[in-house]
Amino acid sequence: MPVVTSVLNLSAVPVASSAPTTSSVPLIPTAPSVPAVTVTAAPAAPILVVKQLQPTKPYTGQTSWKSYKEYFTRLALCNSWTTRIEKAQNLLIAMEGTAAKTVRGLTADKDEDNEAIWDYLARHFGHIDEPEHA
Repeated sequence: MPVVTSVLNLSAVPVASSAPTTSSVPLIPTAPSVPAVTVTAAPAAPILVVKQLQPTKPYTGQTSWKSYKEYFTRLALCNSWTTRIEKAQNLLIAMEGTAAKTVRGLTADKDEDNEAIWDYLARHFGHIDEPEHA
């Protein structure tokens, strides 16, 4: 580990004074009267990276559930939601209004819950994605 040694000579540092001086004799530095200080380098502090999560837009059932699924899949990547349980938990939180009523009672504690939530949304809001017939 590197050792840094420095000597601080306070007598060589000019001192400002508020009292007027009449002496024209220059100050002559004297031998250091301060003991030598030994400083050891501390270990480097760890680097902490803080990632801010992107907020989830709510889903109400008024728009295409397929479009929302595409959006939510991209959001999960951005927010580093890697497990299906994490995705299911965040998906349930995003539900509002009619969509929230549709998924009421569903859980997000098993891997298969994520797909079950999307299945419910597809069954209840699939008509939004169907093209209109003329």
